[in-house]
Amino acid sequence: SLLKLVKLRTAWKDSVRAMCQIKEYYMKNCDGLEEALWWKSKTAPLVGKKWSIAFLMSVVIALLSSAAAGGAVYFWGSSVEKAWGTWGVIVGIIFFWGQIGVWLFLTYLVDKKDRKGKEEKIDEE
Repeated sequence: SLLKLVKLRTAWKDSVRAMCQIKEYYMKNCDGLEEALWWKSKTAPLVGKKWSIAFLMSVVIALLSSAAAGGAVYFWGSSVEKAWGTWGVIVGIIFFWGQIGVWLFLTYLVDKKDRKGKEEKIDEE
């Protein structure tokens, strides 16, 4: 689910990029249109924007799946009659931060690619 959210956010960014290209075409060919349009290529939000809906959904997914992983370790330990509560918490924390790290890393790669594209486009102008 987390990777699906990253992919959806990437697809959203591609759509914004395409719309900005259309806007730029019309801004060049129609006078006075620049004030009416909100995002330009330079001002569009980044994919890895913190506190966006996609990021918050990723945090919820990471919390639920890490709680499930920690619970699985706890109950497995209980089934073999050992106290695994601490290990369950540790596994849950590792899973949570691992998933948040995956989100940040993948969105950083997309944002890095996007920033590089913006710099090349500015150099062309």
